[in-house]
Amino acid sequence: MRKNTILAFLLVAVAALSLGGCGGSDTHEQSNVLSGWQGEWKSQSFCLESPEMQPAYEAVAEKMGGAVNADDVHEAMKAMLYSSIASVTVAGDSITFTNAKGESATCEYRYVKDIPMPGFDGHFWKAFEATDAESPYRHVVCTEVHSDTPDSMKHWHFRTGMGMDFDALVNHPNVMWWPTLVAAETTVGVVAQDTTDAAEEMAGFFKMLPPLSKKREGTWKSYDTFLDDPLMDEAYAAIAAKVEGYNASEVKDLFKTMFDARGIVSLKVGKNGDLTLVMDDDSEMKYAYESHLFSPMPYDGFSWYRFEATDVVAASPYRYLIVSLVHQDNPAKNTMLHWHARFGKEGFEPLLDPMSSWYPTFVPEDLKIEQVVQEVKEGADEFAGMFPKK
Repeated sequence: MRKNTILAFLLVAVAALSLGGCGGSDTHEQSNVLSGWQGEWKSQSFCLESPEMQPAYEAVAEKMGGAVNADDVHEAMKAMLYSSIASVTVAGDSITFTNAKGESATCEYRYVKDIPMPGFDGHFWKAFEATDAESPYRHVVCTEVHSDTPDSMKHWHFRTGMGMDFDALVNHPNVMWWPTLVAAETTVGVVAQDTTDAAEEMAGFFKMLPPLSKKREGTWKSYDTFLDDPLMDEAYAAIAAKVEGYNASEVKDLFKTMFDARGIVSLKVGKNGDLTLVMDDDSEMKYAYESHLFSPMPYDGFSWYRFEATDVVAASPYRYLIVSLVHQDNPAKNTMLHWHARFGKEGFEPLLDPMSSWYPTFVPEDLKIEQVVQEVKEGADEFAGMFPKK
């Protein structure tokens, strides 16, 4: 069996658990900075819905020892490879990005520096910055073009995203995020064969998935417990001032729909991953959950981690659970730590609806209302952009 070396590297990265700093030394600008990436490339995700991939998913699932099925592996690969970019064309010192909607943007780049790749001793991200500071893809980090074996497909890994600088891209909390570009002529059959040949390594990578307790152990308060506080009125008014046709009361109603935890006041996460739900009638329900890998969110770098309760009846509204990573929306401003969760009884698919605006959110139990109000006011423009037009 051929060894897929990048997957071996990924295992090291996950095992590192803690991502390192953004080092590297600056170098002088030079021409032909993108000479090693010239040509047309497409996201490796192009093939993931093809029936030809099914044997590959089954091969990986088999190597995981029955812990997951082929559908779980399919979802995990979608999340690992997810990018809003469907294809790129590199010509000279410019990259043309095309998203899934067919919208394109061309940006000229300068090379900035090599940045050590956390968990990969001796390996680096190549960091490029757009010459136009207003570019939607101002910062890009990528690997060199490579093949994991002499016979396997040419590809390169990259990260970019609106609002993410080099540090955010390199030190992204989602260590399972590896968007990958392959040559435009790459076929589904080639990807399927490479994945099948690397099934053991891929299974090992997925087995390193962080447990439910990772960075969540302790008590987390539901964000919706703040929404009726009178101090929130000025935050609702700040958003209403940015959205045509909405008043503060309507903004509040939409917040209560978006963040509705459906009676859950807080969550207690045990060190073994058990979860206790504290309800608004003071009752408590405790569940143990097992992992079903992860699925993509419709945002670069973010995934839903999937769990199923092992000790509930089929009709329980908490049988299926998906959660985001614990994160901050703006680490530079030390905004609140939080994570999102959705519960349901009808399986994972309804919970994963990318069009859903339901985001129950859990925050540290000592979070103060004053911080909530301040962050909502500072994010009024962003919140306003989420509201449907009347």
